[in-house]
Amino acid sequence: MWPGVDLAFELHNAGLDNPAYAEKRLAYVRAFLSRFPKEDADRYLEFRRAEGEALWALGRVAEAEAVYQALTEKLSDMAWGSIGWSDHYYLFTGGKPKNYERAAAILRQAWERPNLDDRESVAERLKTLYKAWGRPLPSWVKGGR
Repeated sequence: MWPGVDLAFELHNAGLDNPAYAEKRLAYVRAFLSRFPKEDADRYLEFRRAEGEALWALGRVAEAEAVYQALTEKLSDMAWGSIGWSDHYYLFTGGKPKNYERAAAILRQAWERPNLDDRESVAERLKTLYKAWGRPLPSWVKGGR
């Protein structure tokens, strides 16, 4: 892990039991990104995902959506922005109803990127999603790209 990411990860873990730590995580990642605006794409991705996750954990879904939308537009060929976003809709719902359609739409948008950096991970998430959904995997995933 990169310096700074470990703390964001530990604040996430602490926030699972105490929402005050989700607030601290949000403040930390925003301060980090403000202080280091020219981070490389990988670290930027990790910190923006952490921001989106913290907002989601705090029930600030519209703000989280905006963070993920901006992230996937800026780094459209990096799969893990879309994977993290889609996970909120079916893997880590916090007891809320699952929204398989929304998760599938986010992953499909990533899948359609011709230069996607980690197509294999998106395919694995799609397999997991469609299995949990009780639907057959679409032919566009089976056929690959």
